[in-house]
Amino acid sequence: MPDFVKAYDTVTGRKVVVPAHFLGPASPFPNLKQLPSERDTGGKKTTAKKAAAKTRRPSGKQPAPAQAAAATDKEK
Repeated sequence: MPDFVKAYDTVTGRKVVVPAHFLGPASPFPNLKQLPSERDTGGKKTTAKKAAAKTRRPSGKQPAPAQAAAATDKEK
C-alpha cells in the first residue's frame, strides 16, 4: 500500500490526498505541490530549537547593583 500525503492542486486550488510517488521529480502530475505541513524538515531546526540556539544579547539596561557600582565610581 503506498504512502499518502496531503498536496495542493494548483489548477483547481484544492487540497487533495495523493500517493507520495505522485509528487516526485518524474511525476505525471506537475500541478500537484506538497503542502508545507507535510514536508520533511530534512535536518532543519524547528522554530523551538532555533530559539533555544540563539544567544541572548544584553538589552543595554544594567541591573540595579551595576548601576549602584557605576554611581560610586563616578563619585570617587
